Amino acid sequence: MLLDAENRYNMMEKLALTLITAKKKLQQYFESHTIIVYTDYPMKQVLNKPDLSGRLSKWAIELGTYDIQFLPRKAKKGQVLANFLVEIQSFTPDTLPELLELEAEWVWTMHTDGASNSQGAGIGIVLEAPSGLKIEEAIRLEQFATNNEDEYEALIYDLELARDMGIRRLKVRGDSKLMTEQVVENFDTKAPHLTSLLKKVSELKAQFHQFELVQIPREQNQKADALAKLAFAGECPRHSAISRSHSPRDSEVFSTSSELECWMDPIIRYLTKSELPTHAKNAKLLCLRAQRYSIIHGTLYHRSFNGPYLQCLRPSEAKKLLEEIHEGTCRNHIGGRSLAHKAFTARYYWPYMMTEAHDYAKKCDKCQRFAPTIHQPAQVLHSIIAPWPFAKWGMGVVGELPRAVGGKWYALLATDYFTKSVVAEAYIMISKTDTMGFIWKHIICQFGIP
Repeated sequence: MLLDAENRYNMMEKLALTLITAKKKLQQYFESHTIIVYTDYPMKQVLNKPDLSGRLSKWAIELGTYDIQFLPRKAKKGQVLANFLVEIQSFTPDTLPELLELEAEWVWTMHTDGASNSQGAGIGIVLEAPSGLKIEEAIRLEQFATNNEDEYEALIYDLELARDMGIRRLKVRGDSKLMTEQVVENFDTKAPHLTSLLKKVSELKAQFHQFELVQIPREQNQKADALAKLAFAGECPRHSAISRSHSPRDSEVFSTSSELECWMDPIIRYLTKSELPTHAKNAKLLCLRAQRYSIIHGTLYHRSFNGPYLQCLRPSEAKKLLEEIHEGTCRNHIGGRSLAHKAFTARYYWPYMMTEAHDYAKKCDKCQRFAPTIHQPAQVLHSIIAPWPFAKWGMGVVGELPRAVGGKWYALLATDYFTKSVVAEAYIMISKTDTMGFIWKHIICQFGIP
């Protein structure tokens, strides 16, 4: 039945049929509540078209009796669950563990890539199961690394992920020729910082029954490359990554979290355990940065220049603080600069306070709706030479022209500044009398005194 529906229905008909099915199963909710549908497809425009026909017309009339609103989808979390239910619809909860155990014996394919620049380093992973299920992950690395180190870090994380999922046969695809040849022992590894990483890769790949690493062209690894670049597209606290929790008895459970690692964690580890990044440059920067912080009763504080210590906040805590100050109990919807100053005077601190406060204030819906109207012009006003038609004229003499009938080879021209309309007349010679007659006949008598 599913295969038949896939062949007979287009995408819009499938979405409308999904709404019809949901309406039949949740009739009482559709009748008593406003239903909000998040979708990236223009369903509202399609269902409201007057020239619909066939089954889509019937469904549009049936859905039109309910209060249904169509909004663009913002977050991907709900869509991930929907896609997951569609993919496992033919399996029952009793057969799912057996399916995962069976897939563990099959060959899984993994695309990996690493990227780094002045903003940071990141890795991208695309893990594809034999059944077609894909797992995509973008991870930002705290320490700065070279491109080769980043490729090795991505491969190590791939192998750890596959090992924790219970995968026994793995085929890895990457676009780094140096890393691929070194892992398969075709190239020698002379750099000391790569030798330790290669040793870690060798220990991990020995834990698989079958392991294969193949270099592919860069254009065939675009998705993993895009995920790697996405990992460091912005500041670390503002990006989320996919985490995993593994139990030997349970199947793999995937969740999303935006605070797996934030700007505070490396500083806390250095101040409490003296842990430093492996890269020498990053270690030196962290030592210099940590001098402005202290840990008091297990809480990280920032040393201000001329005031008390400021309590450091994580990204979610900073967002809640801005929300409370801007539109909380004592809300006054202040601007971004005042919002950051209030958070600072309340003895709180996090990087990019001013930037995030400005961004938060700009996105406030009430501030945009009820802001005072600005009557000041956007730019300096300039006076207009001719504010209405035929108020100002420009005249000129053209000649000598090719001699015309009557021996005329000069012309008088008059152009209106506003409409750009032109008046012209030819003369043998242009005198004072001819000019006065031209102005009287063609300008004053037709359009009035300028």
